[in-house]
Amino acid sequence: MNKSIMITVLLAITLLSGCSNNKSINNEQTNTQSQLKEQEDSIDKSNMDEVISEYIITHTKYKPTTKQFEAHKIYGMNKQENKVEVYLYSALIGYSFVDDNFKAEAGGNTAILIELLKENGKYKVIKFKQALDDDSVKELFPKEYAEKALNEQHTDLYESIKKQAESWLEMKGKTEKVVDFSGN
Repeated sequence: MNKSIMITVLLAITLLSGCSNNKSINNEQTNTQSQLKEQEDSIDKSNMDEVISEYIITHTKYKPTTKQFEAHKIYGMNKQENKVEVYLYSALIGYSFVDDNFKAEAGGNTAILIELLKENGKYKVIKFKQALDDDSVKELFPKEYAEKALNEQHTDLYESIKKQAESWLEMKGKTEKVVDFSGN
């Protein structure tokens, strides 16, 4: 009988220490997430979006179109000295004038890891990696960012691109209707 009580006590201690250890792991994850958030908040983001969009437009190969527009969503950043790794999801659409419309002719979307170097107050891209499939997203991104990139709908990016195209036409004094891939 003493043996069964002893085994029960040892089993209870093992289970309790496991639960206690799990709380420690959760606290460590929470601390790491808050440290990453503080680090991201400390990053100077001036001209970052413009540099990212410009680079993606000029370095992505699609069918030639009249004008290309890009929108992206940044999931997170990792700063190391004067370098910043940026984990983002990008959508790009190229438009051309077709039958009195400004029509979407080429485009795509993907998860991207971009590394920026800040020199003289300005960012420049020093590394650019596009995800080719879901597995490569998981390889490029930390788990929490990969899950978001793979599970979110990115309709907001396409809406942003359509607004950019409409603004560009207006700025050029053009009256064509912007038509997306769905014909709207």
